[in-house]
Amino acid sequence: METLPLWINGKPYTPQSAEYVDVVNPATGELIARQVDANESDISAAVSAAQRALDSWASKLPGERARILFACASALRDNIEDLARIESVNTGRPIREMRAQMRRVPEFFEYYAGVALTLAGGDSLVVPGTFQGGYQRIPLGVVGLLAPFNHPLMITAKKLSAALSAGNTAILKPSEYTPLSAFRLAELFQQAGLPSGALNVVTGQGSTTGKLLVGHRAIRKIDVTGSEATGRAIAQQAGYNLKRVTCELGGKGAAIFFDDCNLDDAVSNALYAVFIGSGQTCIQAARLLVQRSLYPAFVNQFANRVRALRVGDPMNPTTQLGPVISERQRQRILGMISEAVQSGARLIAGGKSIQGQGFFLEPTVFVDVDPGSRLGQEEVFGPVVSIMPFDDWTDAVKIANDTRYGLGMSVWTSDLKRALQTRDALDCGIVWVNDHHRTEPSLPWNGFKASGLGTECGIDGYLSYTLTQTTILNYSGERFGWFDSTDQPLRLN
Repeated sequence: METLPLWINGKPYTPQSAEYVDVVNPATGELIARQVDANESDISAAVSAAQRALDSWASKLPGERARILFACASALRDNIEDLARIESVNTGRPIREMRAQMRRVPEFFEYYAGVALTLAGGDSLVVPGTFQGGYQRIPLGVVGLLAPFNHPLMITAKKLSAALSAGNTAILKPSEYTPLSAFRLAELFQQAGLPSGALNVVTGQGSTTGKLLVGHRAIRKIDVTGSEATGRAIAQQAGYNLKRVTCELGGKGAAIFFDDCNLDDAVSNALYAVFIGSGQTCIQAARLLVQRSLYPAFVNQFANRVRALRVGDPMNPTTQLGPVISERQRQRILGMISEAVQSGARLIAGGKSIQGQGFFLEPTVFVDVDPGSRLGQEEVFGPVVSIMPFDDWTDAVKIANDTRYGLGMSVWTSDLKRALQTRDALDCGIVWVNDHHRTEPSLPWNGFKASGLGTECGIDGYLSYTLTQTTILNYSGERFGWFDSTDQPLRLN
């Protein structure tokens, strides 16, 4: 068990706050670290460090920033095993999952290194008359990044790579459940050549440290991944202070399986879409919509496969499912399971806690779920899935869209026309066809409706960290005498 400092101005920082929050291994329930619940003085120290670093980082030529971002990506690649073990211990996710995910993390810094080379600066435009028009892109300044517990480094990478590429400096607040990898990231980036103060790490609870960070007037943007309630509160506070905000929030994703799917493949793909990360992901296929002719065989085979999933020690390479993040979350999920049973949903697999150390739950399957029920509408954020039948294309789209969320959904069919028609009809920001969970640094990532504001990844993600400054140059040298005479028709604007 270690006591974590903060990371400010390129080195460990002794906090001013005397309040601490426990960090627990969700697979054992054991205390593995203590983190400071950073106070106003600690936040001010981080902001000051970021402000001091801003001029030198923002003024670097794009090639210099790109070179450092490539070096940061290399440092991540050289430490995949170390980072995977840290994330597995802290999140409870199986080591096999974490190794695979850590291999993707460097790609975001490599991509945005390339973006820095190609998009930095601005452009010149043709303006009528004796004028030269153009604009340049400049960084916002100091930005605040709030990362969740489910994909600590992966989601941090989405935010931080775009922010640094555009010339901003950052203050990262990891989830209070999973702060460990943020410190390793900061250490590796310092060694890779990122200037001191360009990345600072503060820890603590969302209601204390997070609120102070969001409310600090020097922070020009907040980028958060979290719950709908968190996003609404942050957007409201950011709006009052007139700062930008990007929120990637909850989801109630659907995976739609049409009856031309191969049964064995459909079941395997559905298991992946549902249970990666123990279902603790906003793009989980929480609702499996299966065409009625395929439904009975699918339900039977899926339930049998779920009962055979290996739940256990995340550090065992054969483990397929780990715990949920906390006892509080486990009890919340169990409450939703109990309510669903009482409301008439049919439980055909799982539904109970697994006794022993850690916060384990049986992978749980419901059928005959009313799409309008709480289980059909609310985000469970755990290893729980609802399987629902549909009659035809119209029925499938209606059920899929009948939620206030709109983050990600998938379509499974061998009929290309039907796949594209379904994509066009789905009210969500991300649609996979014959896949699920896939992400690419170059592709925009955003939610519709209550699933968020703004866009991560891709060119849009980069642009969201910039301001545009327009220049209009009159090179005629002629006097503009608007008030000299009223006889001549002059241009007003």
